[in-house]
Amino acid sequence: MLLLLVGTSEKGSAQPFRNEWINYALTYQKFRIGQTGLYRIQQSALASMGWGQVPVEQFVLWRNGEQVPLYTSHPSGSLPSNGFLEFWAESNDGKADQQLYRVADHQLNDTWSLFTDSASFFLTVDASITPQRLHSMSNVIPSGLAPVPFFIHRTGSFYRERINEGFAQLAGSYLYSSAFDQGEGWTSSDLAGGQTRSEQYANLFAFSGTGAPAPKLLVHAAGNAPNSRSVEIRAGSTLLQAQPLSQFGYAKWNLTLTADALSSGALTVSISNQQTVASDRMVLGKIELEYARRFHFGGADRFLFFLPPSSIERYLEIEGVSHGGVAPILYDLSNGQRYQTLLDGEGRVRVLLQPALLERKLLLIGSQAAQVVSNFSQRQFIDYSQPARQGNYLIISHPSLERTAAGVSVLEQYRQFRSSAAGGSYSATIYFIDQLEDQFAFGIKKHPESIRNFIRFARARFSQPLRSVFLIGKGVVYTLDRALESNPDLAKLSFIPTFGSPASDVLLTTEPGVSLQPRVAIGRLSVINAEEIASYLAKVVQTEAVLNNYAVPAAQRAWTKNVVHIVGVGDDYLGSMITASMNRFASVLKDTFYGATIHDFSKLSPAPVAQLSASRMYELFEEGIGMMTYFGHSTANTLEYNLDDPQGYNNPGKYPFYFMLGCRAGNLFNFNTTRLVEKETISERFVLADQRGGIATIASTSLGLVSYLELQNTALLKAAASTHYGATVGDIINESLLQTMALAGQSDFFVRIHCEQTALNGDPALRFFGSAPKPDFVVESQQLRINPTLVSVADGRFSLSATIKNAAKAIPGPVVIQLQRTYPDGTTVLVQRDTVNRLYAIDSLVYQLPIVATRDKGLTKLTVCIDPDNRYAELSETNNCASVSFYIIDEDLRPVLPAPYAIVGNNSIVFSASTANPYSTLRSYRFEIDTTTLFNSPLLLRQTVQSAGGVVQFTPAATYRNNTVYYWRVAPVSTTGATTWNQSSFLFLSSHAPGYNQSHLYQHLSSQFTDLRLDSLTRQWNYTTSN
Repeated sequence: MLLLLVGTSEKGSAQPFRNEWINYALTYQKFRIGQTGLYRIQQSALASMGWGQVPVEQFVLWRNGEQVPLYTSHPSGSLPSNGFLEFWAESNDGKADQQLYRVADHQLNDTWSLFTDSASFFLTVDASITPQRLHSMSNVIPSGLAPVPFFIHRTGSFYRERINEGFAQLAGSYLYSSAFDQGEGWTSSDLAGGQTRSEQYANLFAFSGTGAPAPKLLVHAAGNAPNSRSVEIRAGSTLLQAQPLSQFGYAKWNLTLTADALSSGALTVSISNQQTVASDRMVLGKIELEYARRFHFGGADRFLFFLPPSSIERYLEIEGVSHGGVAPILYDLSNGQRYQTLLDGEGRVRVLLQPALLERKLLLIGSQAAQVVSNFSQRQFIDYSQPARQGNYLIISHPSLERTAAGVSVLEQYRQFRSSAAGGSYSATIYFIDQLEDQFAFGIKKHPESIRNFIRFARARFSQPLRSVFLIGKGVVYTLDRALESNPDLAKLSFIPTFGSPASDVLLTTEPGVSLQPRVAIGRLSVINAEEIASYLAKVVQTEAVLNNYAVPAAQRAWTKNVVHIVGVGDDYLGSMITASMNRFASVLKDTFYGATIHDFSKLSPAPVAQLSASRMYELFEEGIGMMTYFGHSTANTLEYNLDDPQGYNNPGKYPFYFMLGCRAGNLFNFNTTRLVEKETISERFVLADQRGGIATIASTSLGLVSYLELQNTALLKAAASTHYGATVGDIINESLLQTMALAGQSDFFVRIHCEQTALNGDPALRFFGSAPKPDFVVESQQLRINPTLVSVADGRFSLSATIKNAAKAIPGPVVIQLQRTYPDGTTVLVQRDTVNRLYAIDSLVYQLPIVATRDKGLTKLTVCIDPDNRYAELSETNNCASVSFYIIDEDLRPVLPAPYAIVGNNSIVFSASTANPYSTLRSYRFEIDTTTLFNSPLLLRQTVQSAGGVVQFTPAATYRNNTVYYWRVAPVSTTGATTWNQSSFLFLSSHAPGYNQSHLYQHLSSQFTDLRLDSLTRQWNYTTSN
């Protein structure tokens, strides 16, 4: 049943890295073009770059890894002051996005980029290669030539009305993969069931004479709802196609029209969704008409068209060109040719094309003037293949996050820490995203291939295997980045791209294609300024000190085994399911190397897990929590179990890892200007809280299904606590993804999306607190408790309670506990040896010890030792024994009557007490009575009597208040100033028969509680449980 919670190094790669075009010895000038057109770079601009005297033969222009052919106003030498470089520049399209798709054919429309319209161009001076040029060609046209009758033209509708989310499956809500899947990308708006979309194409100027091929119609479409449907495609009134289109499937139909279909010079194409369910949806990627066209350009002043290669000259006569009486220029962009055309008396454009080996991509430019490029920025590419530029801990960040307002380079500080012994002795290196975009994504801003290709490059070319990739900077999903491209606040909130929508940093580490295997550990710190980085770095330094400094007393590290489980749902059925899951998580953590102590919290009072008060959560944070897991309803900003602002918890230096199993709890990738003034998401609030909160969160960026969340988290906990114990968080996450896919199969869509959308907000090189290499048994003197606290020979026996701990790695073997007793005469004896089957975290033992009056009066010492035979190698062998010393006295006075918690109805009360030694000589004894155990109220009465040993009685002159609890205490009068009191209490209830009553707050201070605690401030009972 699916329940949705809404609310090793490998070398080589088949795909290019996209930096193959770069010569790292050269300087480049970068500029962006957002609109297709004819552009010029003037000599004055070249001079300002220091290139004014460079021979034009050495200029090379690059776009998307390919040369752009240049026309130079002078064929050789340096340009004069009025000289220029001219070129045809195309804005960015979707061709560079194809590598993102799981299957290249899934892309419905490559006309538009998913990231930006601006294409990046790079101009350089390179004498080592042959530059592509547009050479001026002769255009002498002999008489009597027959013009080419037609060319193959393509026109159509290339939709850009929305970014379609692509393939989905329904499980209460629509769940989408982060991978670029079938149907994802720019499309039309939804075409509902029963609706038809028609597109009109006029002024086609079709050619239907000899040699003309039949027109073709390409239609790309995708389903967008969980219904099967039939799609009808009509050309005019002619039905071309009636084919099924599955739920979220896609289709690319290539249809042939009749020879006379375009005879009217126009065509209407209609696409009909034949599904009768009105809520059905489908989308169109493109409609493209390919047909033979006469050389008539319909009044355009520029026109792009294609001709096949030819070994002979080809003569063209072109009508319908807007040229204003000035002969246009014709560029053959494929073959590097530039023609000055001729005009005949009727205004037709005439040109004789020279033979060409390549298909001609021809561009006719009429009256359009070239635009001048002026927005240059110098780019010196960094050769990351050089040893000095390599590393195994890669920090990828943004230049604007490098320094604080005070000028401190926090990124360099982070790099230095990770390179130090305290930080793991990594080879840590910083890489800025602007360099990666230009080198590995053709300069396309926010393109995820900038990171993925760089990671692939580093894995293939670096001399040492990668260990971690740490993205430092908030990201925004590409759909929002694209929609808000012109928003000035976007640059303040979007620094490092993620992969897909919903967001997936995991996919940045995979190879292109269908594989989901993560190739390196990755994490992200969702920060928007350097100050937030500095605050987090301070917490990382503290955390690493806890993880690595085993010289710290073990008792001060015992908190790392505290694990908090929180259930947050709104109904009993789901609550019982999640509670059962949490119990299984607890078993993994308790019975493995982690050896956790589990503390359960729940939103539901009917649930099997008891509800704890908020005050207990505050206490745990202050004591220290190693790991927290929330399982329940959530959004990025809220949980259904309310955790206060982390600044309210007092836990400096003790920062838990926080697992949030729910919907969108890990979604750090929204755009919200609120983030500029406050931490928006739960994850950011906890991870970025200064000296508070947590050290990292692990959560899903999108919707989550209960069974799959449990499957994956179980794999993660098993890796952390057993199979990969001691590994880094990033490596453990990757192992959990691999194990989850192995168990359920990557072909399971729900497995795939849950693995894709696992996000780590924090440093992937951290290790969970339960990662010590050895156990560390510890017993402390303060954990040895004698009962009663004052022991007298009259007691006959006393007890010793010993709390023993393992503050490090849990081991399954038996552990020996030994108790020794040293008597007042100095004799030491072995009292007892016990075996604890396993000491994972904490245990306790209670010993009952006899008192012999003639032997035991005086100083007694008890010593408890764990593993006294040193069977186990430990982090420390110096904390295995602890002792407690105390006196057993023979001068003591104990209350006898009224009996403890008695009900007394007679106002004439005689208080009786008994001495420890019935044969003691005459001495003074003190008596006090009050209505408070503090003995400080105005009703306090005192009395001193003298008596020999045996029974001592007190008869105070008092009038007792009805229905009032009285506390009374007695003690021998001390000559040293230290009074040893023994206390009792009773209820005075006038004329009442004798009985028993325990009703007052202070009377319960000596009670023992199970799953209850008494709040002395509110005087309220609260439930509590700890496993």
